[in-house]
Amino acid sequence: MMTDSFLPTASSPTLAYLLTWVTQGTWSPGRRHGWTLGETQVTLAVSRGRNGAARSRAISLSLQQRERVEQAIRDCCETEQWNLIAANCRSNHAHAIVNATADPHEILRELQTTSSQQLNKTDLPRETWWEAGGNVRSLKKEAGLEAATFYVGVILQRM
Repeated sequence: MMTDSFLPTASSPTLAYLLTWVTQGTWSPGRRHGWTLGETQVTLAVSRGRNGAARSRAISLSLQQRERVEQAIRDCCETEQWNLIAANCRSNHAHAIVNATADPHEILRELQTTSSQQLNKTDLPRETWWEAGGNVRSLKKEAGLEAATFYVGVILQRM
């Protein structure tokens, strides 16, 4: 039987943040289409405009673009003096695990901005590469941090 002593509390220190964001036109909050991650329901839906049609053609990042996004994440974390634990960019989303005292939503915005700027330097410039916002998950237990790091740093590298 699990006791409360094993559950993180509001006062538990955050070891790191798992940040996830998606490319423009891929997913956005809306129609229920998701999965459960632990006890958290993650709901994603195809990005749609007012008329219900897909808002824009989904951006699918090439391998070279994904590598540039990962480099932008590393550069941003170094510049801001945030501890980057792992990062991985897929064709339609990116993950970063960051240990920092900054507001995690600000970290997410900065990573999105920096990676967009890097992509705009080498590709046809876009107003935006990413959907607004993203997912911020506080990792408060060592086991959760280890699992997230293994997923982002090892499992996704094999895909």
